[in-house]
Amino acid sequence: MAISGLGSVAGVSGTQYDFTNMTNSQADAAAQTLFCEGKISGQSENRLCMLASGANMLAINPTTGASDPTAQASMEAARLSSTTTSNYIDTIKTALASDNYFNATKEAAIDSNLLADMETYQSTGTSSTATQSRTGGIISTTA
Repeated sequence: MAISGLGSVAGVSGTQYDFTNMTNSQADAAAQTLFCEGKISGQSENRLCMLASGANMLAINPTTGASDPTAQASMEAARLSSTTTSNYIDTIKTALASDNYFNATKEAAIDSNLLADMETYQSTGTSSTATQSRTGGIISTTA
């Protein structure tokens, strides 16, 4: 079996991801890959990509108080180039709890679907005897 990608894990078939330990760019890439493979919906892909890039946040010009497209693009680029890892499953669980608390049923449905999708393709390699790479993230195995 050949193993490739960041956070590769032996003993896992198909493409798996460690959503509990990935950078923003890894989350963005995972969402796009899963969507292109027809494994997740466009809404799930969009939600995860927005979280990863910070597109769900708004950069405000402190002088004018208006949204600032240049600062927005800069903020999103900085988030995607960050090497800090995040636990995206916990992030979605927190968002889902907030959705439910505020009775945001539409958002709760999107977050529930995304959480189910992430859990379907989640693997930390705990069932494997191989050691996961330090960087975490995308896990891809081929026979």
